[in-house]
Amino acid sequence: MFTLHNGDCLKFMETLQPESGLCIVTDPPYGFNYDPNRKRNSVNVQKGLKLQDRNWQQIAGEAKEFDPSPFLPYEIVVLWGANHYAHKLPSSKRWLIWDKRDGVASDNQSDAELAWCNVGGSVRLYRQLWRGIARAGEENIANMGEKLHPHQKPVALMIWTLQQVGITEGMTVFDPYMGSGSTGVACMRLNINFIGCEISPEYFAIAESRIKQAALQPAFSTPSNNRLHWTGGDSPASPSQSTLEGFTAPEADTTPPASQ
Repeated sequence: MFTLHNGDCLKFMETLQPESGLCIVTDPPYGFNYDPNRKRNSVNVQKGLKLQDRNWQQIAGEAKEFDPSPFLPYEIVVLWGANHYAHKLPSSKRWLIWDKRDGVASDNQSDAELAWCNVGGSVRLYRQLWRGIARAGEENIANMGEKLHPHQKPVALMIWTLQQVGITEGMTVFDPYMGSGSTGVACMRLNINFIGCEISPEYFAIAESRIKQAALQPAFSTPSNNRLHWTGGDSPASPSQSTLEGFTAPEADTTPPASQ
């Protein structure tokens, strides 16, 4: 089951309680005024084929330093990009590291990204190439095409993240900065309930489409599993969105095939 909200996550959180059992897993705005359009250009992928960088929408909240305090009371918390605001976080021995180079040379971008966790354990390392259009996994250009969000995370990374901190089937994850919805897709694949919040109507639409598609995958579409529960939010673009609850994917056709 998932619930998606298009609006301000801090306002939405007024309806939530830390003791509710929600787990926070998110990649928030880092707060160093990052400009996703600082190096727009065309890239030759192969002869006769070029990719043009998108004119990215600026990330909401990026102009001011991120404050993690509203999220810290929850039992399990994972905050990506935490090295940018580590001075506002409690000390933790548990960090997750994403090696984005996986053996290739460094460039002018960071070689890795870090996530702060409030659960015990050792520092863990995940390797997956993510360098411009050179992306390993299902987000490879041959499979998925263009990147969907300037801070997009691979679905495989988010599956690994959930597993590392012990979030399992039947639990509920809240991502207050949903972006393109990679965490939601990971949750659908692991049968983890998901609540996502995204303030941008553009990125919300992308996340909604990806998460619905993941929820409708045949492996999860069983008659007793009401996985789709979508709630509209307070998006200025569509303030009166409808609500879809208890929608069950169509049952698979079990009619035996005709003999050959």
